[in-house]
Amino acid sequence: MSLLINVEDVENWYPLMYLYRRDLPDSGGAGRQRAGTGFAYAFMPYKAQTMSVANFGAGMTLSATCAPGTQGGLPCPSNHALVRRDTDIHARFAESRLPTDVADLQAGSTFTRPKQGNEMPLGPDDVIEYIVGGGGGYGDPLEREPERVAADVHEGRTSIEAARRHYGVELDATGAVDADATACARTAIRRARKVWPRAADRFPEADPADPVAATGGPPRRLHEAIVARDDGGRRVLACARCDAVLCDYAADFKRHVLLHEGPTTELVGAKADPVDRLDVPIVLRQYCCPGCAVLLTTDVSRAADEPWADMRLAGPG
Repeated sequence: MSLLINVEDVENWYPLMYLYRRDLPDSGGAGRQRAGTGFAYAFMPYKAQTMSVANFGAGMTLSATCAPGTQGGLPCPSNHALVRRDTDIHARFAESRLPTDVADLQAGSTFTRPKQGNEMPLGPDDVIEYIVGGGGGYGDPLEREPERVAADVHEGRTSIEAARRHYGVELDATGAVDADATACARTAIRRARKVWPRAADRFPEADPADPVAATGGPPRRLHEAIVARDDGGRRVLACARCDAVLCDYAADFKRHVLLHEGPTTELVGAKADPVDRLDVPIVLRQYCCPGCAVLLTTDVSRAADEPWADMRLAGPG
């Protein structure tokens, strides 16, 4: 059951006019399994003497309150509300030109609506656009089949920029996969990941777990790219792709791999940095295997916060 109300019903209830409501490329998190996309919609007052709008959601600001990625997938970009004042919308109507993007409008001023606050009046020539994020990705985007990425681009789910930056997929002039260029691009992305600093250098474990003795049992999958296995006399967590030992069985693997920390605007599709609307810096953290550079996990958090453990395992007994 969908809670997305028909445009016609909303226009029947309120004195406003929708200019568009459409799927939005890159609004879902990238991953081996790409997330579903979100959407954009824009409206303006219609035959109204006065109109005011207000936001009541923290999700308008911070990706962490939208959809996080899992097991190496990327989160969706944060939502936002963009206001364009004193536009040429009525002149466009007179010429039978309906905009499909607020960026196409001429405007006296443009600003991002804060996540919460007092009501804001809209004038007869003002337009407001909301962007709503999609889901979070699952698994390392570099492991998505290039042909599926090309199909995503063709269907308008993923942009060419995201195909290149997040998936390492290069397309030729016809939109088909350039296999050689894609292989080179993915190798370059993995090589760049391998020089990320060690997470332990920034976030050492304050209370390291005691080693867990080997069980004599077979390897056991715990995560898309992590297995538990014996290594000599101890039980460890290892990469499921290259078999590199990541850490002891009961340790927090995130503190023993490689870490990249950057702004959330590194996500293709992000419209603004949440730091513009919050009191503290917000960062996107990505963690990869030091052996093969497969992306293991991602999170969005305050820059000063310690990483939170994705999983902590207890030894036998």
